Amino acid sequence: MATISRTGITDGSAIQSEHLTRIIDALDGTATTDVIATGSFTGSFDGIYTGTVVSASYAVTASHALTGVGGSGIFAQTGSYYATTNDLQITGSLTVTSGSGTSIVDFSTATAVSESAVNIATSLKVDGSFNTDYFLAESGSYNLEDIINPGGIVDIELKQAAPLFITLPSPSTYLGSRYTFTFQRNTPNPAAYVRFSQASTLLAATVIDVTGNSFMTKATTMVSSSLGTPTPETRIDLIAGKNFWHMNIVTEDGVDWYSA
Repeated sequence: MATISRTGITDGSAIQSEHLTRIIDALDGTATTDVIATGSFTGSFDGIYTGTVVSASYAVTASHALTGVGGSGIFAQTGSYYATTNDLQITGSLTVTSGSGTSIVDFSTATAVSESAVNIATSLKVDGSFNTDYFLAESGSYNLEDIINPGGIVDIELKQAAPLFITLPSPSTYLGSRYTFTFQRNTPNPAAYVRFSQASTLLAATVIDVTGNSFMTKATTMVSSSLGTPTPETRIDLIAGKNFWHMNIVTEDGVDWYSA
């Protein structure tokens, strides 16, 4: 209800015309009047509110709140999501979960990712727009296309006492695409190793050491490092051919790798 002055209005006194116009002026907007509402409100607001909403803890939506989503806030709805062109800063932790319950952060359109003592999670797909990205793949089984985009360069650290399995898709699907894996950060856990495999297509694998000696040239369905390897300074170039995956491995000691 509107708060209307009761000055001059008492029980038993005569009603003056000014007493009635107070009500009219308060309700038609002529007078500047505070409105106090209790209970529920049904209806719509048509106009422009220039004040500040102090709080709206029970609002269903607040698209025009100063610090809310949309309106004069920094976020605006774009299709099915809200977006902003402003820089964002997060102090503390951030958990991103999709509707399926899988945490996904897609930096595929970014021009650079800066990390300093930050582990980028295993769901990150990297591509050629990055210099080198840190794939915290401690253990588990992954499909190649889920961890790296064509042209990507990714550094892998094997910290857990368990293997890392990477399954390759059909090479013809990614014909001409190149992927680079490096192992540079730390010596892996003594019980860790990495294995590349393809169920129906052979890997044409070549392993050489840093002096140029060749240790393995073979068409196989599986290429694996030994326990506690690969050592730092190992680089793998994986290229999709028409009928084969071509794998070139340069390592400090070529005996680190074997095939089956």
